[in-house]
Amino acid sequence: MSKKLFFIFLLSFLSFLPGMARFNYSFTHYSSENGLSQNTVMNILEDRKGYMWFATWDGINKFDGYTFKTYKPNDDSSLSFTNNRMDYIYEDSHGYIWVLTYDNRVHRVQPENRSVHTNSDNR
Repeated sequence: MSKKLFFIFLLSFLSFLPGMARFNYSFTHYSSENGLSQNTVMNILEDRKGYMWFATWDGINKFDGYTFKTYKPNDDSSLSFTNNRMDYIYEDSHGYIWVLTYDNRVHRVQPENRSVHTNSDNR
């Protein structure tokens, strides 16, 4: 009888263990007030270095965990995006960030020197 009682106690104790092993999650909301260039985010990517990339309606944003850097065409920049509205981002095996803009053009971003290469034949 004591063995049976021991196994019942053991099984009931083991059934409570998964409920005790809970993960603690933390959610932080970022907006244009925190440095994001636009509140409408179309796509999110985490690259191999751990940076977060956000495709927005006002360029792409690189987030290092503390600050945002924005990649978009403007008057004092050599970036050759054809449109500020970014729809999709992807990282290839070489570490380049590929961006599809709203006008269906593909751009390649080289994150180290902030240069953008555009495929002008893409339509």
